[in-house]
Amino acid sequence: MSERLHSITALLTKELELLQLVGDSIEREHEALLKNNLETLQQATKSKAQAVSDFREQQQLRLQWMRAHGLKTDSSLLDLVRAVADLEPRPEPLTDIRDLEDLAKSLNELALSCDSNNRRNGGLIVRLQEKTRNTLSVLRGEGASEDLYSDSGEKAPSTGSRSLGKA
Repeated sequence: MSERLHSITALLTKELELLQLVGDSIEREHEALLKNNLETLQQATKSKAQAVSDFREQQQLRLQWMRAHGLKTDSSLLDLVRAVADLEPRPEPLTDIRDLEDLAKSLNELALSCDSNNRRNGGLIVRLQEKTRNTLSVLRGEGASEDLYSDSGEKAPSTGSRSLGKA
C-alpha cells in the first residue's frame, strides 16, 4: 500500500471510530430520555458533545490532508477515494482501493444513522417538553389555549379552571 493510501485509510478509520462513539452516545442519550433518567442523560449529552468535537477535529485533519494533496474538500468520501485511486501509480492493488471504498461507505452509513437517531432524540425531547408544559398548565390552573368541541361540532361549554392549589 502506498503512503498516500495508508494515510487516507488511517484518517478515515479514525473518523469511523470517533463517529461510532458519537453513535453510542446518541443511543445512551435515547435510553436516558426513555427512562427519564436525568443523571444518565446529562452524562450522555456531555459524552456526545465531546465525541462530536473529537470527530470534527478528525474531519479537519482529513480536509487538511486533502488540501495538501490538491484534492477538492467539498467532494463526497467516495469521490475522495476515486481521486486518491487516480493519483496512485498503476498497478496499485485493487483490494486496497476496495477496502478504502468500503471504509468510506461505512462512514457514510454511520453518519446517516447518527443523524437519523439524533433527530429521533430531538423529536422525543420536543414531545417531553410539550408534556411538561401541559402538566405545568394543569397544575397552575391555566385553561387550554384552544377551544374544545363536542361530538356535534359545536363549541363545548367551558368547565372553568382553577389552580390545584385553590381546588
